[in-house]
Amino acid sequence: MNNPNPDVLDDVSYLSTPEVKPELYSYQAIYGFTFFFSTIFGGILLSMNLKRMGKEKDIPTVMAISIGYLVVSAVILNLIPSNRGLSFLTNLGGSYLLSRYVWNKYIGKDIVYSKRKIWIPLFIGLVILALIIAVTIFVLTPH
Repeated sequence: MNNPNPDVLDDVSYLSTPEVKPELYSYQAIYGFTFFFSTIFGGILLSMNLKRMGKEKDIPTVMAISIGYLVVSAVILNLIPSNRGLSFLTNLGGSYLLSRYVWNKYIGKDIVYSKRKIWIPLFIGLVILALIIAVTIFVLTPH
């Protein structure tokens, strides 16, 4: 690269270009949404990150991992009669799987990024949760 100002020998500002950092949902956000909502929700947020990074080819794999973990967890929890504590552990495991292993493998452990705000996914998650609670109370509960 040529110095745009050859009269000033110590001008090296032309060597540094501002680095464009992708705006991604953080791995902490992925962890929290996966833990409190589901691996599907965390997988969707990870997939949105992959799309922003131009890694669309990895989205089906990430979603398959998310759905597969959810199915396996549901089967295990349905086989065990009293599973209150185990449900907590499966959520913890899914959170760790997506926010650490899948993040590191598909996003990258050392990526430099700007944190994307979580308000819209949080709102969507709370609306879905409210709908599930409403259906449970008003439709599935015998009157």
